[in-house]
Amino acid sequence: DREAGVLAAVRAGTALVPDMVRQLYVGVNERLYKAAGRSVLSHLIKLQQDGLVVPEGGRPGVKVRWQPV
Repeated sequence: DREAGVLAAVRAGTALVPDMVRQLYVGVNERLYKAAGRSVLSHLIKLQQDGLVVPEGGRPGVKVRWQPV
């Protein structure tokens, strides 16, 4: 479910991991956002491997903008 949420966020125009975290982890204590960001990034890397998203500049990262393919 989380992967589907990450993909939906990217398709809706949310391009940065911190913005996705705030959108996907509503009601979660902000102290957990760093771990949530790593989780979102891992989903993005998998989605990249599946050919569904691409990171700006070709290198995945938390501070990189992501786009749907």
